[in-house]
Amino acid sequence: MRQVIAALNRGLNARLLQTALLLCGLYFGASASWIHIKAELAQLLIQHAWQKTLASPEQKITPWAWADTRPVARLQLPNKKMLMVLDGAQGNSLAFGPGLVAGSDTLGQGFSVIGGHRDTHFAALENAKPGQRLAVQTHHGDWIAYRITDVRVIDIHQTALEKQATEGLILVTCYPFHTIESDPNKRWVVTSERINF
Repeated sequence: MRQVIAALNRGLNARLLQTALLLCGLYFGASASWIHIKAELAQLLIQHAWQKTLASPEQKITPWAWADTRPVARLQLPNKKMLMVLDGAQGNSLAFGPGLVAGSDTLGQGFSVIGGHRDTHFAALENAKPGQRLAVQTHHGDWIAYRITDVRVIDIHQTALEKQATEGLILVTCYPFHTIESDPNKRWVVTSERINF
């Protein structure tokens, strides 16, 4: 009888362990997916706010009532993916889309820097190459074209972003790609200059 009870206990323990592992796997899978789901859903809400911005360029329209940022541009990456650019590149904004770094010139009127996460919105920058084109739509609806002139990894403690003499755009994300953690000192930098369409 003891052997039967011991066998039942082992079977029950194995099933409990299997169930616990399955639940843990589901939880961690959902948690990992949440950042991607949130990023994509936010882009839809931000696109809606962008359409309102294009209709009323002088108004500062937020994508949701409690948002502390707003769309300031639409960015087309070399792979033709369209992204909404938010005002500011602080962490709470970057969860929802790439952000125009504070202190940048107005897009299309000087030198601007846009930052984004390497594992969501700016993942496609891993394949950026000199000669490829980017485009930015301003809040007035105008499109500005850029050609990539340089792609490189920098150490932020050794190399500063260089302001170009001409009108330019720099896209920045963490590095390396495809790792659990990025190097806190390294950035993937895509430099481009304004060109005619």
